[in-house]
Amino acid sequence: MLLMAAIAVFAAVTRLYDVSAKPLHHDESLFAYYGHFLYKGHGYVYQPILHGPVLQNVSALFFLLFGDSKFTMRLPAVVGGLLLLVVAWFWRRYLGGAGVIAALAAIALSPSLTYYSRFLRNDVPYLAATLWCALMVLRAAETGERRYWLWGILSATLMFSMMESSIFFFAACAGFLVVAAGADWLGGRRLSPEAPRRFPGHAVIFAPRERGGAGRPPGWLQVLRGIAAAMALTAAAAWFFRRMFADTVPIGPVIASLLNARGWDTVTDVDVYAVLSVLLFLALVPLCLFVMAHYQRPHGATGMLHYLLRLAWARRWIILCGVAISVAFYATIFTTYFTNTRGQDFWGRDVLLTPLQIYKNTWDYWIDQHKLHRIKGPFHYYWSLLLMYELPLVAVVAAGLWRSWFGGPRGRRHLVAFLVPQVLAAGLLWMAASQWYRDRLGYRIDWNFLDDHLHVSHPVHLLMALLYAQILVHATGLLVRRGHWSEAFLVFWTVTSLFAYSYAGEKVPWLVVHVVGPMCLLSGLYVERWARGYRLTRPRIAVAAAVAGIAALWQARNIVFVCFIHPHSPQERLVYNHTSPDVEWAVDRIGEIARATNLGTGLPMIIRGEVEWPLYWYLRDYTNFMGARDEPLETTMRPVVLVNWEASGVPNLVRNYTIRRLKVREWWEPPMLNPLVLADIFRWLTPRESLRDSVHGMRFAAAVTEWKKLFHYLAYRQIWLNPDNVYWSNGVNEFAFCVRKDLGETFLSHAAQTRLPRFRTDIPVYP
Repeated sequence: MLLMAAIAVFAAVTRLYDVSAKPLHHDESLFAYYGHFLYKGHGYVYQPILHGPVLQNVSALFFLLFGDSKFTMRLPAVVGGLLLLVVAWFWRRYLGGAGVIAALAAIALSPSLTYYSRFLRNDVPYLAATLWCALMVLRAAETGERRYWLWGILSATLMFSMMESSIFFFAACAGFLVVAAGADWLGGRRLSPEAPRRFPGHAVIFAPRERGGAGRPPGWLQVLRGIAAAMALTAAAAWFFRRMFADTVPIGPVIASLLNARGWDTVTDVDVYAVLSVLLFLALVPLCLFVMAHYQRPHGATGMLHYLLRLAWARRWIILCGVAISVAFYATIFTTYFTNTRGQDFWGRDVLLTPLQIYKNTWDYWIDQHKLHRIKGPFHYYWSLLLMYELPLVAVVAAGLWRSWFGGPRGRRHLVAFLVPQVLAAGLLWMAASQWYRDRLGYRIDWNFLDDHLHVSHPVHLLMALLYAQILVHATGLLVRRGHWSEAFLVFWTVTSLFAYSYAGEKVPWLVVHVVGPMCLLSGLYVERWARGYRLTRPRIAVAAAVAGIAALWQARNIVFVCFIHPHSPQERLVYNHTSPDVEWAVDRIGEIARATNLGTGLPMIIRGEVEWPLYWYLRDYTNFMGARDEPLETTMRPVVLVNWEASGVPNLVRNYTIRRLKVREWWEPPMLNPLVLADIFRWLTPRESLRDSVHGMRFAAAVTEWKKLFHYLAYRQIWLNPDNVYWSNGVNEFAFCVRKDLGETFLSHAAQTRLPRFRTDIPVYP
């Protein structure tokens, strides 16, 4: 308990201390501004770019309770970060005593989770809701209790209303069900359906329990039911696709154009959709018959699918109740309490904002962003962040998974089954990249095409994708066969998240928290297993304590760097395009000018360009700059002008204003270190004579330079640049802070003061 209290205190201090020191990121300013807008009573119109409206509503509540400031602005994220510890504590049933301590320590010492718990975005609060939903899923499947089903549905609704990436978690749950059911069925093919089974839970819903049902209908009736279910699912899927996805996933026109190009001149979209519906029906018939057979009688080693189907049917009314509450909540919060029931869809058409239409707006926007690659990154993007900031966590999870996957009496067989596809794939990729392949087949891999469509740009990326698929199918199925249900679920969830976010067309560092969250729980599970599996002698305890202490110090060092020394600097890979302190300096000067001129919040200004966000938040109380968007810079006489630096060269500004060149935000896109050059460091082992004045020596010198880059970054956060692309190696947005030269004469004279109104409105007045 003392150790847990120390972890909680450490987490609270690192998440709350000096949380308002750094400037607002432009994303933070968006969330804060619209939350403040709602708090002021002006309402809120749902915008897909800001994700779900939950954060704006919570921010408005915090502003109402505690006032509006940088500290209260970030409180929702801080509370979400602390709730991670509370939710992780409830996982102790699956993690054990030592495991839950390790998971809590991993969460508290995670630089990623700590930094984004001090950053106003949905990600960390959403992660807390996701961990709770995952726990409810496991508990509902294990016990069948109604409260777990209801809590699971409601927490899933909260996730759905916070971030669109909740679809990745739901896909992980569905994918795990498919893989686990398949592994269980394959493992019990030789068992008789009448044989008693040990179901993967202890919900008492069967009569008799071992048989899974008292009576069974005739075989022909089961077939008819399966066909009817396939027809119903086909009709529902066809309608849902045409209603939701036809605009952004135009399967019909694409196939019709391909057939027309081959001479099928009479093919229409309707014909194509009819053919696709028939094919879908033919695919669903065997699936429905398979599910129907498992519903009637248990199959497989544990009868998992039979158990879950029966359990879901037994809890059908609580499921329907939860879904009804969810739809009501979704419609209420996305229409801002039914104040915005009509609007426009993604294509600009006026529509009624039903729950289905709201989700269609969300889907249309984000699939468009995915196609645009608005914020592009390599397939291995998140691995660089994990190895940089979560190395101890990655090491524990990798070691635990390796031992679970390849341990046991058949470990070597599973290792061979893992290595063979990797070796074959590597060989095929090497052949495809070789000159021999090009000369004989006249074809080379178009990596630009693969990057545009699959978001992979290197052979290693394909091997990584293959590795993810092997873990999701082979490792997860193996863990299910061994009865390690919670471990299998956490492994599947972790790898699915990593796979999905690596594939997504938009890559930003805050999304790494959705991989780190389940990894923390998984690391706790492995620590608990090791604590139980080894006899804890004093030497072993001393070694474990030393390793844990070094890992904790390393993580604490990373936290200090990213949260307190470089919280807004691109020196940190977790910091993405953050606002410069120059913006807050400009805001302070604006305040001084407003007070000196006695104009207060009515100070006339022009704000235009990159600096608009976050200034909309910082200048939320100023009233005289919104109307100046179309006022030309060539003739303006406003006291303060803030525009992009490249737009500040107009004669009027140069002649009549004092101009200061400042940063809006800056970034660092590090050039890749060359692993082949890094490998040449082993040339140090060769005789020194061979390193002098030779190609051998030049390659060794290049390797030393590469290793120095890495060392100086890890030790001192000294970045390295690409001299051929300086703008992206250390880029920056700049703005001009312009103040009228004759400000004193214009606004501080007696004549100017007498023109001020007698009734001042600097202090808020209602109405």
